[in-house]
Amino acid sequence: MTRFLSLFPLSVVIVYYVEAFSIRSPQCNKGITNSFSNYKFGNSIKQSPHSMCVGTEVVPTSPMIPNSEGMKFDSDPWQTVKPPGTEFITPFDFSLSQLERPVVMTFSCWDTLIEPSQSVGRWYREALNTVCNMQIRLPRPTFFTKAFNAAFAETSAQYPCFGARNDMTSRQWWDIVIEKTYRTTEYLTEIESDEWPQLLPELTELLYEKIFNSGEGWAVKEDVEFTLQKLRDWRDLGGGPRLGVIDNFDDRLDHILTVLGLRQYFDFVLTSRHTRSEKPAPDMFQQARQICGIPPSSPVAPAEPNPNPVVCSPLCVHVGVSLSADIAGAASAGFLAIHFSERFEEGLPDWAAIESEDQADEGVARRTKTLFWGRRDLSPDPRGPTAGLAWLEVWGLDDVLFLFGLPDDPSKPLKTTYMRAVLQD
Repeated sequence: MTRFLSLFPLSVVIVYYVEAFSIRSPQCNKGITNSFSNYKFGNSIKQSPHSMCVGTEVVPTSPMIPNSEGMKFDSDPWQTVKPPGTEFITPFDFSLSQLERPVVMTFSCWDTLIEPSQSVGRWYREALNTVCNMQIRLPRPTFFTKAFNAAFAETSAQYPCFGARNDMTSRQWWDIVIEKTYRTTEYLTEIESDEWPQLLPELTELLYEKIFNSGEGWAVKEDVEFTLQKLRDWRDLGGGPRLGVIDNFDDRLDHILTVLGLRQYFDFVLTSRHTRSEKPAPDMFQQARQICGIPPSSPVAPAEPNPNPVVCSPLCVHVGVSLSADIAGAASAGFLAIHFSERFEEGLPDWAAIESEDQADEGVARRTKTLFWGRRDLSPDPRGPTAGLAWLEVWGLDDVLFLFGLPDDPSKPLKTTYMRAVLQD
């Protein structure tokens, strides 16, 4: 499984360190450095922004869009430090024997199950290029992404739940975001202000209805189908948990999951649009309990820090990527929160600089500690979204299967990612 580091001799580790990078990007083996700390690896090839590979894509984290940690973007700034607010999150040993069979297991969708098939900025740029028949010069996708981030955040604050609380349709809500994005994109100078009313209806139709309401604009993430198939089999044949989706999303989500072939695995799908409530508020989590016939739980107040992950009976589990939305919301609602993280918390030991056996042992011990399941936020500031809370962390979605004792399957797809090769999955 993803979590376990095989403690091979140093020479073997070095071989896998180099080979893993080569497998990940066979067309670019130059410029291998030791600066892999906190790099994030997803489905597409990612390299250092300083490498000279053509066609690679850098993926920093965006703090501007709620529930979007890990979303794909185009270029600098590359995040080489822990995201703000996570400095006090520390690993601790958690015994899996404490876990009983869950009654319900829910997943966030955005960046947990699916992700944009290319960066949002690139899609917005291509849409404008299409509508203008490739007749104008456009700025780089990163400028569209920057404008989108701001437009999304501003519109979300002004009209929560994709406009549901303001009696707007999802389409009307996205009309606002799309117009703000294009009108505020830097260096987009070849379109006059009075030309946008003619272009925007076609742009909205293309982005809202054709790209992001179909399989074209989305990609199913690694491990997802394998994991969901195993959980469905457990549910149908062996009394496993009911499965659901809880996400801050608009009313297209059910259709998107159907088009991508994922809706068949879930008993229910709850969105902020339909429930008029957004994570981290507990409403969607409590509604999931109600659907499964489980009495509502007493919320965990922020003033009552919980030093251990919530392990209550009957056990309800939520898996997601956002600390502020998924982990804080689930843990506060009495769910066992599982953080799906594809980001290294610290760099691998610099094996090339190790000069003694003691240094090698120290590096292995440090990495082994990060493989503990438990995470705890020891922040002294109680206002932090996860301050005082604890949760479990997985680096691959299929680790959820291992958590609850489902046997490994040798037929599962092999992943040739840098992280998995080094960790000997």
